[in-house]
Amino acid sequence: MKTNAILLAALCITACGDDSNAGEGNDGATTSSTDDTGSTTNETPTSATTDDPGETTDAASTSADVTTAANSSDTTDASDTDLPASNCVERPEPDCPPAPGAISTELAEGLIQDGSATALDVRGVGSFATAHLPGATVLDASDLRANVDGVSGQVASPEQAQVSFESAGISPGDALIVYGDDNGTNPARVVWTLEYYGHTGPVWMLDGGLEQWTAEDRGVETEGEAAGGSTYEPAIAEALRVDEQWVLDHLDDPTVTLVDARGNGEFTSGHIPGAISVDWVRNLGRNGLFLPADELRELYGSPSADQTLVTYCQTGSRASVDWLVLAMLGYSDVRIYDGSWSEWSADPTNPVE
Repeated sequence: MKTNAILLAALCITACGDDSNAGEGNDGATTSSTDDTGSTTNETPTSATTDDPGETTDAASTSADVTTAANSSDTTDASDTDLPASNCVERPEPDCPPAPGAISTELAEGLIQDGSATALDVRGVGSFATAHLPGATVLDASDLRANVDGVSGQVASPEQAQVSFESAGISPGDALIVYGDDNGTNPARVVWTLEYYGHTGPVWMLDGGLEQWTAEDRGVETEGEAAGGSTYEPAIAEALRVDEQWVLDHLDDPTVTLVDARGNGEFTSGHIPGAISVDWVRNLGRNGLFLPADELRELYGSPSADQTLVTYCQTGSRASVDWLVLAMLGYSDVRIYDGSWSEWSADPTNPVE
């Protein structure tokens, strides 16, 4: 399962010129949902699920005519923010370590068939048994969450994460394609957790998940189980996570931008001072796939490359999608406030806007 870096780069460079997701799947369809005022909207992406208890979804305004995914070929000039032209997901090079990001179904299928990457199903054993990507292994995303000091949804302990990773049969250097049913919060959260616990191989989230995969008539399997048998020793990457005190200490720091991934109604009802609002579903087009990179940069206000970007939501789930997108765009210092609004709002001494 170890990655052959040169072969992986060659495969990616060959495939990245195709916008394989354009016009496919659920493009143009809508899902009616209720916003915080009780009215309904048809602007939510068709594939956007919040996977953790305690997280709610607020209907958001999204671009209506988007038919491409962020992992497709993108020629946007990043000079305005001094970001690298590539994060090595879209155009990998042997001397450029890949950043976390989204990967198209077409590119993912090639890597899986070649044996250069392994699919990691994070929906749990029951869903896995119904249908899964070829050769996939499985873990339950909920096994990587824990209740810490009364705050739910926190990252699991290193010991708990180690058991989950080893049960799935993955090792730190493996190239992994993480997926759920769609572009929900669970796969993004698992990508972040792998990075937080020191995964050194490439980790991508499958853009559109199993729904997009099957909509394109790509093959699935019903046989198989968790691989097991690996060794995984977590090495915590402290720079990917902040706590309540860190946020308090940096409220007036001009080099830090807080990004609230909750819905607009939740944001206007109260948020951490100075935070900007980017509802996690706004990262998705109406086809349920990630927006193109230039639209995503604009969505976040094109922060400068030297900013420390900290995402939060209610319990860290929706924040994981915003984190993934910012990392995918090439920002080098993106973190999650894991306690998020659940912890912040529980302390009456914390300032609120």
